Amino acid sequence: MLISQIPAIQYHLQLDLNGLCDGPPGPTPLTTRISLLSEYTARWRTLTPSSHAPLLFPRMGPTGEDRFDLLQYMLFQRKSEGGAWALVPFAREIARILVMYKGPQHMALDGAPVHISHAAFDPAADLLVLIEERLLPPYVGATSNEPVAGLRLYLRTLSSRGTLAHPDCTKPVLDFGFVNPRTIFVVSAQVVDKKLLVSVGHFPEGFNRDPGCAGMWDWRSGTALLNIDASHVPFQGSQFHFLTQDLLLVASCASRASDAPASDSEVIHILDLTTPGASDWEIQTGTQHVLTLSLPPLAPNTPLRTRIASGPIIPHARSDTPFAPDPCERIIMFGIGIVPSDVTEDGKNIALAIKQRTLEAILLKYTGVGATDPGTCGIRPLAPAVTVPWDEWGPAHTRAILIHPLDTVMGELFDEGVYGSRAVLTMGGGLLSIPAPFTGTLPAHTEVVDFNAPNGRPKIIPESAGELAADKGVAITESTTLEFPGLLEGPLTTSMPYWTVRVKAEHGHAAYGDKDMWLLGADGLLEVRNGAVGSVSMADTQAENYNPPPFFFTFGF
Repeated sequence: MLISQIPAIQYHLQLDLNGLCDGPPGPTPLTTRISLLSEYTARWRTLTPSSHAPLLFPRMGPTGEDRFDLLQYMLFQRKSEGGAWALVPFAREIARILVMYKGPQHMALDGAPVHISHAAFDPAADLLVLIEERLLPPYVGATSNEPVAGLRLYLRTLSSRGTLAHPDCTKPVLDFGFVNPRTIFVVSAQVVDKKLLVSVGHFPEGFNRDPGCAGMWDWRSGTALLNIDASHVPFQGSQFHFLTQDLLLVASCASRASDAPASDSEVIHILDLTTPGASDWEIQTGTQHVLTLSLPPLAPNTPLRTRIASGPIIPHARSDTPFAPDPCERIIMFGIGIVPSDVTEDGKNIALAIKQRTLEAILLKYTGVGATDPGTCGIRPLAPAVTVPWDEWGPAHTRAILIHPLDTVMGELFDEGVYGSRAVLTMGGGLLSIPAPFTGTLPAHTEVVDFNAPNGRPKIIPESAGELAADKGVAITESTTLEFPGLLEGPLTTSMPYWTVRVKAEHGHAAYGDKDMWLLGADGLLEVRNGAVGSVSMADTQAENYNPPPFFFTFGF
């Protein structure tokens, strides 16, 4: 028998090829694990779901009032009759949609009314972070027409559905103060071990020159670990995002004046949280700017914005599989928006993917900082940040995919669209089926891309449960080139291989309809359809404040 045919070796080879790692020892025999792994990979590579279920969104009343308890009915379910409450599958994704479609959610915490606009979870720590926007006096409640003075963070337990403060928190309520003169901004929150990071950016991110702001705490002790406001950093339109618990990715914007020479756009940065740098802003924030990654030069009078999207640093293992995504294969997606100087021309939205381990390797190569333990890797004390040109890091290690144009919500990248090594993208072109260089725009279609899938197709396609038609998929292994005359000075060539499979909905809707969207989680795909699907009364539809509810459809793999 060949070594590769030994069951245990075959199992671990397939785990490695598919960006997975084995779970803890358990009663599941090896033969069953191999069978589960084969079916799991075949379903994902053909988008053949094993389960399909609708989740009806409770509709809003004719006068705009909510007729449901957000936490009770949408995010939680009982594990057993009379048992503990647990997050429902896709809770991370549903939480975003609740706010996107309906605005801040009114609820009572400890007898006081609050308006929750964002949420973050850490199931392993039984932590639910509920975030409220705080308005300047005399304004109260939830509104989009008044300036916001900051955020209030409520640290609650998941097991109580948010009704109880977390017992491990010395300070169960944290305040993050800032004054935002704009009425629309974007908040992202991440929990990594004991650290809670909140990043606030303007909307659309990066199209103005105001830096964003960020706060970080030890959520157990309540100690503030980071407080960056608009005056602290030299980056414009910033978003802050965990690369590891000791390193922050920063995405900023750039622009090129009409008389400026062509040069790479320095828009991706890495901050070390363990050792302050030498500049005033580094000392003030307690961070060190260790690396800058550049993008190709912009055309004159062209602004560019970037946004970061990724799944959790430690992906959650599904209860029905003995394996989970390998954290080292985590994909970081940079959403790059380029706006032409001619307002009559379309902008371009690009998803640029790079693997977590590739970023770690680049960081170690150029700075000596190790991503797993940067404080002990011998970086030169107070060394200036290293700038890496695009040609040295981008073409060989990334993949750029043209996604839907900037003028629709479909062009946005959210964390909820990226998980492990996969992302769900609504594209406007940029596949190998289009001859390179590609400069145009095609009708939108949605695809799931996997940056750690082997070549070849599964020999057996499992039976589908639900409204997705199986697709053969295709391996993209050659370099692709995107060219945008008047936006970028030169071609954008990238070559990281990936597997892509188109989302084919059988129910007659477009794969990405007028306001429909697809989100990605540990359990599969979540489709959000907007409009009257199901029982909606005529009185509701004719009401002045009627707001068509979204409907959720889950596809498990």
